[in-house]
Amino acid sequence: MSPDFQYVYFCALADQNLYRIPTEVLRGRGNFSQSYQHVGRKSSPSDGMVFSQKGLYVGALTNDMVYKQSLESLQGESNLTETPLFAQPMESLEWVDTFSIDEDGNLWFVANSLVRFFTNTMRFNYTDHANMRIWKVNIGENGYLWRDTNMASRQQLPYPILILIMVLLIKFVIVL
Repeated sequence: MSPDFQYVYFCALADQNLYRIPTEVLRGRGNFSQSYQHVGRKSSPSDGMVFSQKGLYVGALTNDMVYKQSLESLQGESNLTETPLFAQPMESLEWVDTFSIDEDGNLWFVANSLVRFFTNTMRFNYTDHANMRIWKVNIGENGYLWRDTNMASRQQLPYPILILIMVLLIKFVIVL
């Protein structure tokens, strides 16, 4: 979903085309088949993707890479502007999917050898190659769901009062 919640982006697993549809249509206010839009063509098919506040991160299945597509390049129908997250492709980035961005600006994703399972070439006996890796890369960006809640300005109960309330709740639960 885009950071402004106006579009849901999607693609077929075996295709390089990226599409979007207005969220209004998905809420039942339009015709899906007439409302989706072709956004552009990626350099590789992808499985997972996630928006930050500044762009779309996409796994590239055939390139062993993660790319960032700027918000500007997602506005029109064209070849997308892809910036690689790493300097060069790596075998350890095989089949990248399952993306998430945490509150510290880290992009988390899984890279696995699942495709080798289907071709009977998965390496179960080797200790020098993992069949799955969990990656954490600092991108210095917030995820698309992040909102500044300005916690410092909120009125907070003093810590001792919170402890007192917890003790009272526990006693109340025990009595029941």
